[in-house]
Amino acid sequence: MTILRGGGMRAMTVGRWLALGCALIGLSGCLYSTDVTVSGVDVPEFTVAKDWHVGRQPCFESMTVYRQNSDGEVPVWSLSTTGARCIVVKTFRYGTVPAGFHVFKPAQALKTGVPYVMYGSGDRWLVQAKFKRTQSGIVPLDDTAGH
Repeated sequence: MTILRGGGMRAMTVGRWLALGCALIGLSGCLYSTDVTVSGVDVPEFTVAKDWHVGRQPCFESMTVYRQNSDGEVPVWSLSTTGARCIVVKTFRYGTVPAGFHVFKPAQALKTGVPYVMYGSGDRWLVQAKFKRTQSGIVPLDDTAGH
């Protein structure tokens, strides 16, 4: 799980030590996580870091952005790969479909001031990034913030 720290564009991985432990003892069922940086003015861009303990860029089979509200999470954009392929994507840009992916749910307009979360997964990878759109651009959110 990735937590974005408020006030900047940096992300911190909560599960890094768990993933490192899994890698060291060779557990094949472990999930890996890595840093995701959220940036952008009109639409968010999610830049996924190469993971230092696995030594490679994560690959993805699916990616979904959800709007968060009191009823839970509502999907506002969703992609998946064609076939059972896992594709390396360094940056997802909201509304732009990377090569090898198809649209499962078309991108909806993002509302100002509403919290959103992006989840990406593939080949034992699971990443997330929380953000909201403001009048001045896209702002990362901290998991522990009351929103």
